Amino acid sequence: TVGGGASSVECKYTVTGFSNGAAGGNCTDISKVIITISEENEVGQNKTVTICDSDLTPINLFSKLDAGYTPGGTWSQAMSSMGSLNGSMFTPVIGNYSTILTYTVVANGTCPAKSVTVTVVVKPKADAGTDGNHEVCENAITQINLFDYITDEQSGGSWTRNGNSISNLYTPTTGTV
Repeated sequence: TVGGGASSVECKYTVTGFSNGAAGGNCTDISKVIITISEENEVGQNKTVTICDSDLTPINLFSKLDAGYTPGGTWSQAMSSMGSLNGSMFTPVIGNYSTILTYTVVANGTCPAKSVTVTVVVKPKADAGTDGNHEVCENAITQINLFDYITDEQSGGSWTRNGNSISNLYTPTTGTV
């Protein structure tokens, strides 16, 4: 059987010589060849997992492999300063980086060793800054730069009001504040 595990097949080579009956014996000879079919290792496709550095929950790397991977392999990490690997559990650290973790299954018979990688990409948590407040009198409403009322914000965000996109330069109107 192929694909269902290791199996073997026996093939025989027979050479028939002469036979002169019961008195002369049989001059036939047989050689055997046993062919073992080894199961090929399965590791699946390389994967990438992206996480936020605010969620540093350990990752079971086996849960990231394709179903049907060959068990019994080992995990290794190219850059150990980027989190820690303990067996199949990877614990990320805070930062902005990627690290490659490799699962390797040793050769099985004549089938070669196989490897697959799980790349863990850790991105810093977005920071919209610290909330702020601003009060205006209804008869003195002017354009407001909303950035003036939050602090320590990260650039690249967008402003919305009631689910609609707005500019950071906002002019409130009576009844809509």
